[in-house]
Amino acid sequence: MARTAKPLQPLDREIARVLSDAVGRSGASRRELADTTGMSMNRIGIILRAEAPPASVGEIELIAQAVGLTASEVLRRGEAGDYALAALDRDDDEEAEAQQTEP
Repeated sequence: MARTAKPLQPLDREIARVLSDAVGRSGASRRELADTTGMSMNRIGIILRAEAPPASVGEIELIAQAVGLTASEVLRRGEAGDYALAALDRDDDEEAEAQQTEP
């Protein structure tokens, strides 16, 4: 039986964006990241391109440390990004919908 990859959630995409930006600013190559983290270049590419399966907490930590961040910083930045704005937009949409259905 073939396994299906876990789909990415909005926060997964934001974390990938934060990591990708941090890697870009650091100037580290995929090969350097692979050597530093012990991860394969292929897996690093999958994570940085926001492809399934999403990064594990351990993988986030390894990449973050390689570029001078902590996993907590990456998560905080991801939560503060578009993911948080999308959640606010959903809340606003639900509130507007509820107001329309009130008598």
